[in-house]
Amino acid sequence: MKIALIFPNLRGEFSPTLGLTYLATALAQYHRVSIMDFTFHKKWWKKFLQTQMRIFKPDIIGVSCFTFNFYDGLRIAQEVKKDHPDISIIFGGIHPTLMPIETLKYDEIDAVCIGEGEITFPEYLNNIEKGISLKGVEGIWYKENGQIIKNKIRPLIEDLDSIPFPNWRFWNMDLYLKVPPHNNVIDMLGSRGCPYNCTYCSNHALRQILPGKYLRFRSAENIIEEIKQLKERYWRKGFRHIYFWDENFILDKRIFNRFCQLYKEEGLHKEIIWTVNMRADLITDDWAEKAKKAGCYQVRLGVETGSDYIRNVIYNKKITNEQIKKSTHILKKNDIMMRFNIMLGGPCETIETMKSSVRLVDELQPEIMFFAIFQPLPKTEILNTIKKIRGFVLEDQWKDNPDFWSKSLVKQPHLSQRFLENFTRKTLLKYVWKFFWLGLRMRQLKFLKDLIVFFTKIKPKHHILTIYASYHTIRNYQNEDWKIRNGITL
Repeated sequence: MKIALIFPNLRGEFSPTLGLTYLATALAQYHRVSIMDFTFHKKWWKKFLQTQMRIFKPDIIGVSCFTFNFYDGLRIAQEVKKDHPDISIIFGGIHPTLMPIETLKYDEIDAVCIGEGEITFPEYLNNIEKGISLKGVEGIWYKENGQIIKNKIRPLIEDLDSIPFPNWRFWNMDLYLKVPPHNNVIDMLGSRGCPYNCTYCSNHALRQILPGKYLRFRSAENIIEEIKQLKERYWRKGFRHIYFWDENFILDKRIFNRFCQLYKEEGLHKEIIWTVNMRADLITDDWAEKAKKAGCYQVRLGVETGSDYIRNVIYNKKITNEQIKKSTHILKKNDIMMRFNIMLGGPCETIETMKSSVRLVDELQPEIMFFAIFQPLPKTEILNTIKKIRGFVLEDQWKDNPDFWSKSLVKQPHLSQRFLENFTRKTLLKYVWKFFWLGLRMRQLKFLKDLIVFFTKIKPKHHILTIYASYHTIRNYQNEDWKIRNGITL
């Protein structure tokens, strides 16, 4: 069978997605697979879709989506059904997993894959190809004679080493490795799942729905082997950085230590540097020293807010400002750069708590900071908090596909939407100017030339967000300087 997979990035997303690549790789063992990548075709996506449908002629369409882009996925499904009413369309990903009934209420969607798809989707396709009933295919909910058939949910895959390495041939990697924000970077996972219970995050909701062991790890040897294969295939195309998408990078200390050891033994620490997500309370001198020696150049910290009350009582993050300050001290001491992720406008936020977030960033001076407006995700615990304070979520406005920094979907008594959106814009503008002057100090005229190239050539040609100018300039300069400080000249 011929399967077309789609990540509905019709707006701002710019990245070949890791989950869809894992799925495409699994399906390609049995079927012909194509990923319809809309990244470079956003302005004429309907024409692109029609062309791809005519050329590839898929038997099945699979759409993987988050809540943020679910309605764009639906728009694509509606467009497909106009000309191909008999083609089956199945949705998967975090949003359909958390909201399967709500997803299946749309006429254009025939089935939903709940949970991980590497085993479920091939079985689903096998039954369709053989004309066998879908009843009993774990993880698949589907429509039949006007009814929704709910199969048992498949347990999570426990042995991650058994999953084939994601094959990036389905994407235009020649282009992705050159264009910001993904230039030089390939994504990886060392583990799946998260043991923490932050109220704003989908992990605790997924853990309640999906049976089986939620937090799982790959072996260090398995991770290293994938990196070696990526280096062999993509080094000449510009591959130099890895972004590990683990919620918290390899929480198993034994595997983490073994990974760092093998990375150095293979000489990879002088060739391919990496960045990870970590909790501030997990950063120790020992962890930072080992990570740095093995090529870790940046840690992304979910700081979320400058208010201990918001972070720990409302978000249940269980990390204090003092722990954040301690972790930044350790990272700076070991010359590991930092990115802070901050949410503005969560439940119970006030003008003062938002200002405290800006003050914390100014005090600790991370190399990169990302300010986003809080967005309420389906089935998360924080929705109960919103109700308790007599706030409510503007569910219908998800259709407008808000980005992370321009629009709030929550109305609450402590904070007006207009003030929040204005505060966010002013905060972002403040740091835009900060980065502008930083760029001038770092590269003088070269910075101005690089900006001109970005805005006159890269942005209009590839239709990418203005915010990615920082990746083409500041981020590249920071990485270059870090490599020079650490004796990496490749």
